[in-house]
Amino acid sequence: MMNEGLFREQWFKIFKRKIIDLNLNDESIDDEELDVMPIIYCCLINRMILPNPRGICLSKEFNEEIKGWENIKKIISTGENINPYMSKRIKDWREHDLLLYSAGISHFHLSKNKFGGVKDELVFGIFTKNDFYGILIGNHDDTYNLKHLVSIVDKNWPGLLDSSINNNNSSFSKDFFKQNALDKRLQMNMFKPGGLDGHMHSNLIYYNINGKILKIPAPVVFAYENEINYIDKIENTIISRIKNKFQGYENVDYCLEVDEFNQCYKIFKENNSPIIKKPITEFPFPVRKIICSDYVNRELRYS
Repeated sequence: MMNEGLFREQWFKIFKRKIIDLNLNDESIDDEELDVMPIIYCCLINRMILPNPRGICLSKEFNEEIKGWENIKKIISTGENINPYMSKRIKDWREHDLLLYSAGISHFHLSKNKFGGVKDELVFGIFTKNDFYGILIGNHDDTYNLKHLVSIVDKNWPGLLDSSINNNNSSFSKDFFKQNALDKRLQMNMFKPGGLDGHMHSNLIYYNINGKILKIPAPVVFAYENEINYIDKIENTIISRIKNKFQGYENVDYCLEVDEFNQCYKIFKENNSPIIKKPITEFPFPVRKIICSDYVNRELRYS
């Protein structure tokens, strides 16, 4: 029988499997409700870097002689996975990177162990789909020095950031920025927390689900809402076809699968032969809308 909410439940389970496939070994998701799984997945992916061969552009302030950079350079240029060099906190979907949300600036370590990045040396830079803009190699103290990092970007690549530094903007004060980065109570409904725009991480907002208040990036909320509404429309279409006795649509259980490669949802009748599995119909991904199922391929921080 085709029950209301069936496709939603199947969609949630797809994302629980996707989270498991990330191999983060985070048991905390076992305590979360099933309908939060797409949000958890997108929050994790939000801070990760999609492996892709990239050209490397370095600022005049970037010291290439520091030990460990040649290895990182090779990883970035060949499209290997840079995420193991990120902070260990990248595995916690609830954690936030205020530097990333403020200016689209990523930071990662020159060294790693099996748990993640280690030691104090950090690479700061901006990832686009095809390029990496290396700002400098610094340390953890530099993660709070937004004004200095942005000034290097403006000087070396004018126009990469949509806004120039406003010296009167307290968001660029190192002490103010550090206070906001470390005190999670201050991270509420932050729109353009550093006064900058033009990247995917400029908003951090509250979102209510299951009576719980989550603090997550706005693009994750948009992706979740866009897709869950679209899943409901697909389900309503199938139910309507069953009620109106469309040819081939019996009142049996149906299964929704996501085909990321072909950018579509495939609907199967569960009484289909296990040998010949052919969808009864397909629905394309929503046009020009960010969704969880295609979040990994979303437009990156800059064009």
